[in-house]
Amino acid sequence: MFRYKHRVNYSDTDVSGWIYYSKPLEWMEWCRVEFFRNRYGSIIEFGNQTGITIFPASLQVKYRKGIFFDDEVDLE
Repeated sequence: MFRYKHRVNYSDTDVSGWIYYSKPLEWMEWCRVEFFRNRYGSIIEFGNQTGITIFPASLQVKYRKGIFFDDEVDLE
């Protein structure tokens, strides 16, 4: 299991302090790239050397509770 911590920035939120609904998807992409970097190195170099590209083919999101400015979230 790979864990990526993120503190919610002001720019991640709307005027009420709630995160924009698409931000967790962006954070998951950051987590995916960091996981790959820690395990294999540069995702670009890997693709150039092997011809293999890795990208999400499908995605489903189920929001369970609100996330607000300055919250710290753990992505796994």
